[in-house]
Amino acid sequence: MPQEKQPQVVSTIVAELEARIEVKKLDSKKAPETKKIFNAPMETKIFALGGLEEIGKNTYCIEYDDEIVMIDAGVKFPDATQLGVSAVVPDYSYLVENQGKLKGLFITHGHEDHIGGIPYLLQNVVVPVIYAPPLAAALVRDRIREFKLQDKTVVREYEPDDVYATKHFKIDFCAINHSIPDSFGVHIETPNGAIFSTGDYKFD
Repeated sequence: MPQEKQPQVVSTIVAELEARIEVKKLDSKKAPETKKIFNAPMETKIFALGGLEEIGKNTYCIEYDDEIVMIDAGVKFPDATQLGVSAVVPDYSYLVENQGKLKGLFITHGHEDHIGGIPYLLQNVVVPVIYAPPLAAALVRDRIREFKLQDKTVVREYEPDDVYATKHFKIDFCAINHSIPDSFGVHIETPNGAIFSTGDYKFD
C-alpha cells in the first residue's frame, strides 16, 4: 500500500504552495478606495471559457496586462448522445499558454457546474490559490482529494466582508439567494471600471 506523506514533507509542500500566492487579503474596514480610471493605458479583457448560451461549464476570466483572475470552474453534464462521457470541460488552452498570469480562482458557490471542472483545470494549469465560501471550499477540497491533487493548489475560505487585491484588481463579495447555502456574487474593480458576476441566484 502507498505510504502517506510524512508531516515534514506535507509542510514543505504547503509552504511552497503558499509562497506562490500573490493575492493579498485586505482589512475590509480599511480597504483603500480604488480610483475610477476609465482611460487606463490597456484594456480589460473579459471572456468565458464556458457558461454562455449553455447550462454548465461556468468558467470566466478577467485579464488586465500581466494578471488574470478566474470566476468559477465548472463542468457541463453530458446529454443522451454523449455515451461514456462523464463530464464536459472547457478548453483550457488559453490558460495553459498564459498560466504565468493567473493569480487566483474565485468560486461563487458549490454546484458542480461552477466547481466540477477544478480537478481537470488543476491537471493542466497552475492555479496558485482558490478562494471559496465555506461550504463550496469543503466541496472543492473533497474533489481535490478524490483526484489526489492536494499538492497542486491552496484552498482558502472567504467571508462576506473579505476584500482581496492583486496589482491590478480588487475583489469583494455580495451574498445572494440561491438553492445552495453560501452563494455569492463577485465584484471586481479593474483599472477600466468594475465588473460584477452574480453567479447563480433566484428570487423566493
